[in-house]
Amino acid sequence: MNVKQALRALIFIIITLFIGVSLSYILRSNGDVKNRFTGFYAEDRNTIDVMIYGASPANATFVPGVLWHEKGITSYSLSSNSQSAIAIRYLIDETYKYQHPQLLIIEPRMFASDIEANLSDKAHIREVTDNLKYSLLRKRLIDALLSDDDNKIEYYADIIKYHSNIGLLLDPNEYKHFDYSYPSSSKGFAYEERVGYYKRDESVDMDRVIPISAEGEAVLRDLLDYAKQKQLNVLFVSTPRVIEQEYEGNMNYIEGIVREYGYDFLNLNKHLEDMDFWYGWYFYDGVHVNILGAYNSTIFLGDYIEKNFDIVTDHEGLDKASWDGAYDEFMLRYEPLYAHVDWKKNYSGIPEDELQ
Repeated sequence: MNVKQALRALIFIIITLFIGVSLSYILRSNGDVKNRFTGFYAEDRNTIDVMIYGASPANATFVPGVLWHEKGITSYSLSSNSQSAIAIRYLIDETYKYQHPQLLIIEPRMFASDIEANLSDKAHIREVTDNLKYSLLRKRLIDALLSDDDNKIEYYADIIKYHSNIGLLLDPNEYKHFDYSYPSSSKGFAYEERVGYYKRDESVDMDRVIPISAEGEAVLRDLLDYAKQKQLNVLFVSTPRVIEQEYEGNMNYIEGIVREYGYDFLNLNKHLEDMDFWYGWYFYDGVHVNILGAYNSTIFLGDYIEKNFDIVTDHEGLDKASWDGAYDEFMLRYEPLYAHVDWKKNYSGIPEDELQ
């Protein structure tokens, strides 16, 4: 083979790989998580001040549009449903390929979950692995989440799994994902407008400490060691959920470990009154807030960040219209629901059969 033939072969291989990768990106199942990750990749480089990681409560609680409008802070959440705690350090590494955030926020409830059960939940593992761009880092993440008994090839080359989605090629809208980069108008926020009625259990001891599993603690300490080594600026924020003794005890245990490493921990369940958080209206399923609860949580978080962290918000050259649009989009959905709530009701005014 002469030089010209070798060059032609190399060009053919490059084109084939490009087409294969683009097809894989297009054929990946569409949905909120895909849109959140492609939205992250679409953000201009080095324009995000605060990155957020965790399971679904992270994307349902913190509203980037509101944080921008109130504090001038740009934020984005690389979260997914039932996200494995093991994945966070890899998502942080992925972040730093594209952004240099001044603060990382980690929602900690997955450290209190069953680590082994999470690793056996392949559908939720795929929500992370199948939503990263192809890279060696993505391979390392897959290796960390899967055992040698798993068929890793179908994760490395996810087009093997999603080839049956070939019908997506008939939808012109899906071609926007050819490079896995397409703006998210909500900046990754997940809207939830349902309202669930919950009555607070006043018997819970909010200061009691209940250990998490040894596996969960090991993953947490590994992440904290990694953060210290990388000299990362990290804030752990436990998002609001219906108060239960074991959960609150677990959060106190996690807080103790986090503070041992010199990092800050904010448990929003201990600041519900400060947040003017209406317990009976601001959840939708007991473990997630709706957009009413998200607004109050974000306002409180913005004030906390402003008081405790020196975030530079000089965004010269930033496409501010897209961030203003994220706020406007949120308020268009927030204001009607807010107006619909009868603020004169108290817990005794809610029918007993509606309380959960």
